[in-house]
Amino acid sequence: MSTIGRFLLQFAVLYAGLTWLATRVPLYEFIERGIAVPVDAALALAAGPGERRSLGIEDGGGGPAYRYEVETGGQRRSLGGPIRLHGFVPVLFIVLVVSTPHLRWRRRLGALLVGGAATGLLAAGMLMNHLQHVERRALPASPGPFPAAIRWMDGMQRTAAGGLVPVVLWAFFAAGPLRSAATPARARTS
Repeated sequence: MSTIGRFLLQFAVLYAGLTWLATRVPLYEFIERGIAVPVDAALALAAGPGERRSLGIEDGGGGPAYRYEVETGGQRRSLGGPIRLHGFVPVLFIVLVVSTPHLRWRRRLGALLVGGAATGLLAAGMLMNHLQHVERRALPASPGPFPAAIRWMDGMQRTAAGGLVPVVLWAFFAAGPLRSAATPARARTS
């Protein structure tokens, strides 16, 4: 079997298995809770004078939901709604890296650490973008928690680039090993 064929088969099996597992255990909910922690800290840091914002995830009758508390401009609102599954971004990257044949363990570990952190930050940015829109809809006079810094993230989400970033990051780590594995041995020695 070719290297690319092996990769595609491993990726398909691993991603399907992980998707099936996510239907049995709250995998994406667990990841979303982890992403909410730094976003909550960023909300506290971004709050201006007289503002307070906090984010949490609570279990409700209809499943887990965001608990987004906003106090700004003399108004206090509790906003929320069902959680979104931004955890697909780091999960996709991790499955791509783990499925890639011919990656040496150091390169694989480096990819998982660096790319995992980068895609985790991307998922956090996607959640921050979501909160920006939720607050602006509920409180039109509010600039939102991240008015300037979130503009680029809005464009990423509208173009589905959030799903492409893990693939591009993976390509940086896997391009060399996949290319050399696909090149016949006698072509590499000449």
